[in-house]
Amino acid sequence: MHRSLALRRACPARGRRTARAASSAVHVLACATEYRQETAILQRSAKRNGFRFHTVGLGEPWRGFATKFLAYERRLRELRERLPPEQLVMLLDAWDTVILGSVEELHQKMARLPPGWLLCGAERVCGPNHFLVAQIEALFPDGHTPWRYPNSGGLVGPLEVMLELLHDLVHDTENGLALPAEENDQVRLHDFLIARAAQGRAFPMRLDTDCEVFQCMYEEQPQWQVDLSGQKPRLRNQLTQSQPLVAHGNGHTGRWFLSAMYSEMKLLDHLGLSMAELQHLQHEMPVPPGTEVTEEIKAEYCPWWYMPGMHKGATDGFATFRSIREMMCGRG
Repeated sequence: MHRSLALRRACPARGRRTARAASSAVHVLACATEYRQETAILQRSAKRNGFRFHTVGLGEPWRGFATKFLAYERRLRELRERLPPEQLVMLLDAWDTVILGSVEELHQKMARLPPGWLLCGAERVCGPNHFLVAQIEALFPDGHTPWRYPNSGGLVGPLEVMLELLHDLVHDTENGLALPAEENDQVRLHDFLIARAAQGRAFPMRLDTDCEVFQCMYEEQPQWQVDLSGQKPRLRNQLTQSQPLVAHGNGHTGRWFLSAMYSEMKLLDHLGLSMAELQHLQHEMPVPPGTEVTEEIKAEYCPWWYMPGMHKGATDGFATFRSIREMMCGRG
């Protein structure tokens, strides 16, 4: 599917310089019904790395995880009125992501995709509905890394293709009614991708299996190292050796790993922020960003499943997924 190229040719004429400038920018949309400390950090990280940041849904009620799909679709429609269809846009969760790399680096990495395709963050666990694992693996059979299941908290691609995805997620439902905000966004994305493939028209989406752009952090143990050797702090994936542009503290353990990363990177200092500037806002992470996650803090605040071996069944969430996957897919 190469709809974005067709639309580019049909797009009304506009100045060459304006079109080039628009296409070189990347617009980041983050759904934040409430502006929190992590949102302020995300916004600053976007600005420092050359992105254009949009907070969407601010002040609206949070009715469920699909709230963000509804907010994204509305803003993408607005952006389509003034931006070219090939404009790169990135959708990020607003309370547990931060941008670590530049716009130029993102363009270089996105150039490896076929024109008109989206890139989706990938994680180790097919959730929250583990029983979709066989269908998702059939749809995305590349298993050269463990990050092979779509994560709806990180998407990037051309504006027109992204809008097509969001329109279909919201409106292409079984009963013909708009997607209820109470639905789970990730289950909806998985169901949609499976249904489209079954119809013989798989959506043009590739998973970021090498964590080139998105590092999902829902893990039993960290799969990355903090790299402080360059001009800016980065992560390096230990398996693929990639340097992800976005750290996503998804899932229960991911929030603790992201909290530790903020501290280890001294990220607030790098971004020119102080904890005092943020303290009037609520925080989403287990501790305020910038707080050193010491062993004492872990012992006092970490939930029992965070540290494997602390309690019997400490890794039950991952073990449950592995047992269901073995039942549905077999070993391998």
